[in-house]
Amino acid sequence: VRIFRGTWSVDKQQRMLDCIRSCIKNHRVTNVAIALLKPHQLNPEIEALYDHLKAICSEKNILVSTFLPTALNSFCSHDRPTKRHMMEAIANCYPELVMLYRKEMQNRSKYYYKLFEAVGVATLLARSATLE
Repeated sequence: VRIFRGTWSVDKQQRMLDCIRSCIKNHRVTNVAIALLKPHQLNPEIEALYDHLKAICSEKNILVSTFLPTALNSFCSHDRPTKRHMMEAIANCYPELVMLYRKEMQNRSKYYYKLFEAVGVATLLARSATLE
């Protein structure tokens, strides 16, 4: 999980794509999951990034899946789950994440949320693969 701060630029897009290529090269990536944004969050730059990512994955025969961020609510039993609830539920599934969860709850800005989101999506993808 990596966050690219700063305003959008062609250089930033290239750094993102280079990072993805590096991850694919250095790890045995078989699936990539893309969070679907709300229509008002989409812009031509994000759509171009999605297209580049899909092309990279297609070249390498990597399955691309999309998900709605609300899919992560399936980890929670709360009526109105929050990010905190989702992180806690994922930490309960993976004891090795409990320390990061506790640390995150003490952070002012949520640093590890994207990590928990990635683990949650990977878990959902793995569960759906076993059902097929």
